[in-house]
Amino acid sequence: MSPGHLVPMIDMARLVATHGSKATVITTPRNISRFQTILNGDHQSGNLQINLLTLDFHFSAADLFETSENLDTLSSRHLSYNFSKAIMTLQPQADDLVSQYKPDAIISDQNIPWTAEIAQNYVIPGLVFHGTCCLNLSLLNGCS
Repeated sequence: MSPGHLVPMIDMARLVATHGSKATVITTPRNISRFQTILNGDHQSGNLQINLLTLDFHFSAADLFETSENLDTLSSRHLSYNFSKAIMTLQPQADDLVSQYKPDAIISDQNIPWTAEIAQNYVIPGLVFHGTCCLNLSLLNGCS
């Protein structure tokens, strides 16, 4: 749900699908338009089948505008906390989808921390995408 993380997440879904595994992207309605053309092209060419499921983004509960489903759509960077709060409200919906569709794994963005809890609760592998480079991660972890 940030512009720099969206394309790599879609690319990972495409990579999973190229190996014959079923891939499903779970996102909010306004974020679908950012990659729908890519997935439609894959589907029409017969190369890949990636399913889409949506979560209702609770923008009003976090005092955000209706269009604020991605970091780059916020009217001010001061609303980042509200945006994070809205992301946290998506957990019950995502949990319901995992319960219903029973995926073999979850690949998630680092900014959606509750996906690890869902993976653990359903005893499925959970992989986290970190958009930063290895050097930054090493420095954050105190490694040299």
